[in-house]
Amino acid sequence: MSIRSFHEQPQEIKAEHYVRDEFKGFVYASNNDLLRSKVASWHDNMHAWMSPEAMEAEKIPAVCREEMVEWDRYVTDVGEKVAEPFSEGLGLAAEKVKDEASRFEIMSNGKYRNVEYRVLANSIKEPRILVVEFFSLHKKDEIHHYRPFLELLTAEKPALYRNLSHKEFHDNFFSKGLDSKSFVEKLMIPHE
Repeated sequence: MSIRSFHEQPQEIKAEHYVRDEFKGFVYASNNDLLRSKVASWHDNMHAWMSPEAMEAEKIPAVCREEMVEWDRYVTDVGEKVAEPFSEGLGLAAEKVKDEASRFEIMSNGKYRNVEYRVLANSIKEPRILVVEFFSLHKKDEIHHYRPFLELLTAEKPALYRNLSHKEFHDNFFSKGLDSKSFVEKLMIPHE
């Protein structure tokens, strides 16, 4: 309900949070791929970078602050608990997956599959609200990379996905466009 409350505020209040820098603090935007995609994908959205460095709660709009901070605590707890069975399924130490924490299809080299989210048109006049959590312990920079775990690669099972920085991952994710090709498909390495 707090996310809906944010979006239902007058435009001039929401505009105080409108930024083009997607990597800092609380972000309100209307088109994440405007400068990266051939086709505009218009939708109002908000997000908050809660980790790896915690954002000051006061920077989150009051109308949704309490719920967003509580949601982050809850999802972080779930993410840490889920890391253990994921690593077990891959035959890796739990800390290995916990340190990488997300982008499992790429890092599991295709063993775990990404879920492609699609929205279908409906006749209801209510706005759609979607809450997504990207669970990552890494900074949003060029240093940290996502790649298949090296322990999972062999001559018979080479990497299916290319290495990419956190920033590249983020930029590619938001520029997937409307061409119906999944984000993960665009990162695959062609093999004979």
